[in-house]
Amino acid sequence: LGGQGSVDSERASAPTGKQGSASIGRPGREAAEGALLSRWVHPLLRAVALSVGWSLTLSVSTYCLLGNALLGYDQRHLSATFSAGAAITVATQLYLFPALVKRAGEHRTCSLGLASVAVGLVGCSTVLLQPFHSALYFLNRIGSGVADTATATLVARYSEGKEERSSNLA
Repeated sequence: LGGQGSVDSERASAPTGKQGSASIGRPGREAAEGALLSRWVHPLLRAVALSVGWSLTLSVSTYCLLGNALLGYDQRHLSATFSAGAAITVATQLYLFPALVKRAGEHRTCSLGLASVAVGLVGCSTVLLQPFHSALYFLNRIGSGVADTATATLVARYSEGKEERSSNLA
């Protein structure tokens, strides 16, 4: 018990986090880093949102055009693929996304979503063998749901008030 108390008292007296940096005289540096982050975070998040939205639109429209020519899909097959992709995206946003954010955080989750979109798009355009082609298409849709939702989460996190949040999410 005596040893335990001395460890706790050492932890309590040790400088951590912001207290440590304030004691060495760097509050100006933290403020400058915060200002730089707030200056660039929303334009970067808009670029991410634009790229995710564009990749989803591109993948669906291109899939419509080339699904028939390369895979022999008719309208029924395309509709089933798109409906399954939409259902997978919604399920991802409801169930997978919260678990990923809890485990990895918003930033890593967004990066994982973007990487999944990239792998899914490249794979879907190069691998035509089933079931791998469909799995890569669905990976693209999962990544899109993760990255899109993570981007909205990050925009809400870095917005300072209701008005700024609503204008940044619009």
